[in-house]
Amino acid sequence: MNEFSITYKISLKEYIQLNFAMLYKGLYNKAIAIITVLYLCFSGISLLLHIGQHYNDNLYSAGNLICIVAAVTPILSLIMAYIGYSSNKTLQEEITTTFREQDITQSAETFTATFKWDKIYKVIILGNWLLIYKSKIIANFVKFKTEDKPNIEALKGFVETIDIRHKW
Repeated sequence: MNEFSITYKISLKEYIQLNFAMLYKGLYNKAIAIITVLYLCFSGISLLLHIGQHYNDNLYSAGNLICIVAAVTPILSLIMAYIGYSSNKTLQEEITTTFREQDITQSAETFTATFKWDKIYKVIILGNWLLIYKSKIIANFVKFKTEDKPNIEALKGFVETIDIRHKW
């Protein structure tokens, strides 16, 4: 893999989109959203057809709780993304990420960070985002453009050869 750099600046809208993409990349949140939509459809049909004797049922209360969780989760994610972006000035800077065979360097006006490949837990591509996980939870993100695709393909091949967990 040849050394290459990607330079990007993230807007608030892009940061919120990344947060939502990460929120709904797993099966759990997708399942809750689908169950909520089905529950609301069946409850609405039942209400329209006056089959509403089950509204005092415990199952109905559990359905209401699932709906509340499904509604609150994206709202809280939106609020937390806004607070996180507004309070973190390093997210608002132009960031340059340089990939080399021995390490990854991210730098901006106020910081420089270097990660060795053997300390990387996992690498995921999610849309136009490259997520570099340093642990199961903490990830650094890199926004790439269409013109960066050949370099990303080379990076994929390199990651596969050094045997890091990955998801393309």
